[in-house]
Amino acid sequence: MKRCFPIPVLICLLLAVLLTGCGDDGTGKGFRFPLAEEPTQLDPQVSSDASSVTLISVLFEGLTRLDASGNAVPGAADWTVSPDGLTYTFTLRESYWSTLSVRGETVPWEEPVRVTADDFVFGMQRVVSPETGSGLADQLYGIVGAEDVRAGRSSLDALGVRATGDYELTITLTAPDEGFPARLATTPFMPCNRAFFAYTAGRYGLEEEYILTNGPFVLTAWNHHQSLLLRKNTHYHAADEVLPAAVRFVIDADTSAAALADGSMDAVLLTGSELAEAQQNDVPLIALQDSIRSVWFNTEVPVLANADIRRALRDAVEWDTVYAYLEDMGEPAASGYIAPDALVGDEPYRTADNGRRFRTDAAGAQASLSLGLAAVFPDSGTTTCPRLNVLAAEDENSANLARYLIQSWQNNLNLSCT
Repeated sequence: MKRCFPIPVLICLLLAVLLTGCGDDGTGKGFRFPLAEEPTQLDPQVSSDASSVTLISVLFEGLTRLDASGNAVPGAADWTVSPDGLTYTFTLRESYWSTLSVRGETVPWEEPVRVTADDFVFGMQRVVSPETGSGLADQLYGIVGAEDVRAGRSSLDALGVRATGDYELTITLTAPDEGFPARLATTPFMPCNRAFFAYTAGRYGLEEEYILTNGPFVLTAWNHHQSLLLRKNTHYHAADEVLPAAVRFVIDADTSAAALADGSMDAVLLTGSELAEAQQNDVPLIALQDSIRSVWFNTEVPVLANADIRRALRDAVEWDTVYAYLEDMGEPAASGYIAPDALVGDEPYRTADNGRRFRTDAAGAQASLSLGLAAVFPDSGTTTCPRLNVLAAEDENSANLARYLIQSWQNNLNLSCT
């Protein structure tokens, strides 16, 4: 059982929904959002933990950004694509780095400096540089030279990212990729100012005085292990559209429905078991269809490589019990890998024909199992399936779902499972 979270994309979408929809009541009160843990380092080119990515996604802006529907739209730049789909040309919008004030020290960034094409070139070069050792380098694979640079076979100049002017750059791919603009919205593609990076002398992203950002918010206070305060970046190219004026991320905060009810938090991620309490308190809810729980069969095992045996395992599941449990958790039952509200053009993708739920067919499952075992063990004539090992995530909901599957297979197929 797996539950997979595409963290960079999910966080960008989540914050787009929350931050662009919140205002200021005039009292100066900011928007309060919980963080599960202390960010490790606010360096877009290396940070991958969820808390760091959350902050980076609103402190920085890539060449593109994702709208509320997850589509790539212009961020720091507009772009065109060559007819062969290999070369993207970006023209930067007029945007400026956040200012920086260090007590008792004069720094070149006390006044805003315009973001340039070289800032994006340097950021991407840092990701693939062997010296950086970034675990995010593979996200740039597909750009000409990225893999060779990362492996140390080529110099940084071999990377297919070029500044063709102060405010224009090109990125060349090895093959067309329709998803590339959306990938550009993720953290490894954020800009980095060369001079400022050198100024930090190895401390880049570790404190507010070592962070220079180009996004809708600027970090104004980092109280380690307590909270981070962000205020609107008045030098951002679309500053008039940014709401609220301030956001406070509270580390290890109360994330229950009660925190919303008593006003200590303005938004939290709720579990399914907390939905009823939130609804009773008239809390506005936004459903995030961010993941799919899946049962994966290891088809390198001969028994599970057989389609009849896999069909038997599917049809033997007591699906009504599984669906009832999902409903109790507040999770909609999946009818495939495509989200229920996905559109094709303007029409819903899901229909009565392609959105049917699974149904239990114990007799059919037993027949399929017999066919499969006869094909896998033609000489021995065995009628017993080997013991199956089921791996599940350690959270209670995943473990319970695994138990329902195992009980179904024991009841309807007489299978042994660990």
